[in-house]
This record gives sequence, structure tokens and C-alpha cells, in this order.
Amino acid sequence: MFVGTTAQKPALDEVLKTAAEENCQVDALDVAGARRIVPVLNPEMFEQAIFEPKSTDIDVHALHGGFLKVFAGRGGEIICDAEVKGMQWADGAWHVETKVGSFAAPIVVNAAGAWGGRYCCARGCASDGTDPETAHSNSV
Repeated sequence: MFVGTTAQKPALDEVLKTAAEENCQVDALDVAGARRIVPVLNPEMFEQAIFEPKSTDIDVHALHGGFLKVFAGRGGEIICDAEVKGMQWADGAWHVETKVGSFAAPIVVNAAGAWGGRYCCARGCASDGTDPETAHSNSV
């Protein structure tokens, strides 16, 4: 499902156009229609949606590559092997100390996957209970 605001309508129109060209069934939905399918969607965050009912698979490698390309195109930098040693909120930003340097940002995304719970506990945050040794078996 794609969701968007009125300002994002051109992008959603492009999805509809591509779907038509590829002979892919999609349904344009309003907020109520989208929430019937995905009730946890926040109705204040979007005005329209496109649902592809026969979609059952994602090429994760291609999707991730696309995200990385957009990120880099917007000036983003991927820094690998930068274990977080400490985090502190101050002056409207998170100040993060890692083994490769210091960083500051107003938002930090915990993308540690199955290690997220242990990461949070080690940094003084509340864990969501995720455990890397059982995450896969719990999701199968």
C-alpha cells in the first residue's frame, strides 16, 4: 500500500500510471478504505492511498538499493562499523558517541533489527523485548 498527502498526489499518480502500463491491478483508496485494510494507519498523516491487492513479494535487495540511492542523492552518508558507545539528548538533538566519531541529529532511527532490544538496554532506553536469538523463530 502506498499512502500520501495531497502534496504527494503527483507521486501517487505516477504509481497509478506505471501500474496501468504494467497491467497491474491497483485500487485507489480514501483514508477510510485504507484503514479498513491497515487499521493502524494514522488518518491524520495521509489523504489517499493506492493498494495492490495481488502484491505478495518484495525484492528486498532492490528495494534497499533504491532507498540507499535516494539517501545518497540527498547527501546522506552510510557509516558502517560504528558501534554506539553512548547517547544523550541535549539542545534539541541526540548526541551520539561511536567508536568512529561523534554525531548529532534531531532524530535517531534504531535500525538494529533483532539486536534492537539489547542495544536499547545497553544505552539506557526501554527495550521492546526483541531478542536476536529468538526473533527469527518468532516471526516464522
